[in-house]
Amino acid sequence: HTSWIGPNNPSALLKNMLLKDKVETLYKKLGYRFVISSISIENDVLSSKPFEVHLKVKNEGFAPFYFPWNVQVSILDMSFSSIYSFTCNSIDIRNWLPDEDSTCKIKVEGHGSSVNEEREYYLCISIVDPDDVKNDISLANFSIIENTNDKFIFAKVKFK
Repeated sequence: HTSWIGPNNPSALLKNMLLKDKVETLYKKLGYRFVISSISIENDVLSSKPFEVHLKVKNEGFAPFYFPWNVQVSILDMSFSSIYSFTCNSIDIRNWLPDEDSTCKIKVEGHGSSVNEEREYYLCISIVDPDDVKNDISLANFSIIENTNDKFIFAKVKFK
């Protein structure tokens, strides 16, 4: 499998819009390509208790991810400011293998003092490098919203 093209790559073709569709198809086939097919959370999320996030992920690429990076759930206020992040160390994304569905359960805890009851928040998912806690992995079916520090919003929640 191929995980990278460079330094001589077809990016110049993209600038000129030549073969754009074919180059984009090629990029989608390189390395890993994580698609979250479903995310669910409990109906009643209490500010005082842990809650669970359930993920179903498929690697549509041709290679696994080779580093032990972590899945992180973040809570953002309505102005996209991060008020709490929970890093799950129990999920090993190196096991998200090509053409396989993986299910994950993340128990988010410790958020109680960061959230106010009856206020709406965004819940976000990201995959972070444990050395710099920065999201460097794009999820194929999410687009980044500006000012979220590369976190992918998947739900709105009102804590009770």
